[in-house]
Amino acid sequence: MTTLAEYSQAGVFTAIFAVVGWIFVYINSRSLAKQGEVNSITASIEKMLQEVADENYKFWRDNSFNSAPPSEAGVEAAQQSPLSETAAKSRLFNAFVNFRCNFIEEKIEYLSRKCESVWHSNLDHGKFESSIIDLIAQIRDRSTFDSELPSLVEDKVSRVLEINHLSLELYAEIYNFLKLRYMAGQEKIPDFG
Repeated sequence: MTTLAEYSQAGVFTAIFAVVGWIFVYINSRSLAKQGEVNSITASIEKMLQEVADENYKFWRDNSFNSAPPSEAGVEAAQQSPLSETAAKSRLFNAFVNFRCNFIEEKIEYLSRKCESVWHSNLDHGKFESSIIDLIAQIRDRSTFDSELPSLVEDKVSRVLEINHLSLELYAEIYNFLKLRYMAGQEKIPDFG
């Protein structure tokens, strides 16, 4: 029967400690790399949200000088003339906002997949994604609603402020989700619904 001293002299413990150390370093480095990638994805989402908010500000600011309500004939003429400058700006604005919002949705799904973990199974990824996609839909709708005829929008400042608020709310949801995913201790998990 061999004793612990014989195993120690044979270097078995040293080899076991070395293997355990390598496994720990490997798992830790993968975790840090994943967290770095998640931070990068979050930064790109934040940048796109800022671009949407900036574009909203520019669009509604530039169209605020045409604040006189149009006559019924003017509304019909604007709707019939797809080549008007307002129609062209509106279509470009809608395309920009829709593209950015679609891109943010894709990044959110990727972010959610990157945050999945065996150790953090108490997070509801489906609820998180649905709440975020709902906020993105609100941003998209409030940004582009009546953008074809901006003169119909009476309070353009409120429109811009609402988009800014929704953008901040969306970023706060993402931040809270990531904070819970990468927190050190156990805290109460909020309901994303």
